[in-house]
Parts: sequence; structure tokens; C-alpha cells
Amino acid sequence: MSAPGGLFCEHKRLRTGCPQCKPSALPPAAANVTPFVTAEEREKKEARRAAREAKPEAGGEAPAAEKKPAGPRGPGKPLMPTRAKKRGVSADEAAAAKPWWVKK
Repeated sequence: MSAPGGLFCEHKRLRTGCPQCKPSALPPAAANVTPFVTAEEREKKEARRAAREAKPEAGGEAPAAEKKPAGPRGPGKPLMPTRAKKRGVSADEAAAAKPWWVKK
């Protein structure tokens, strides 16, 4: 599909590249539009808001959640947990192992 009047504007540029002819993200009339809300929806919302405000009063103060202390941060300190490195073989295990490359 093409824009009305062709792809190029009066400034001899593509309409998508010309700052004067580029369509804005929001139309100017759309900024003042308010959504339609029925009276029932408004009443339900007000009832929920009143119930939410009344809840802390009835139960007293809610205990604050304890925050975990921040872990190490900065260069060289990963934010994600890393997998533990595989340990090497001990000297006893190495001596007890039979080499596979030796002929029988």
C-alpha cells in the first residue's frame, strides 16, 4: 500500500524519512480522548478501593517484609548464580586408573 499522493513528499524525500511529513505516533485528537466507563464499573471500582483502604485498619499494621542483603556486585561478580566448577581427579584416583591406550 502506498501513502496518499505517492511515496515522495514535496521536499523530494520519502514520506517516512521527512520529519515534516512523517505521521506522528499519536494523532493530536487522541490525547484528549477518555475511555467510556459504565456507572456499574465505576461503582465496583469504588467499592474495591474502599475495601482495600479499610483492610489495613481492621488488621492493624502489616509486618514489613524483610529484604535479603544485596549480594556481591561489580566487575567480575556475576548477577546470575554460576554452576560450581568440576573438581579435578585426586592423585589416588589417577594412580588407580587403568590407561586405555596400553595394549593388553
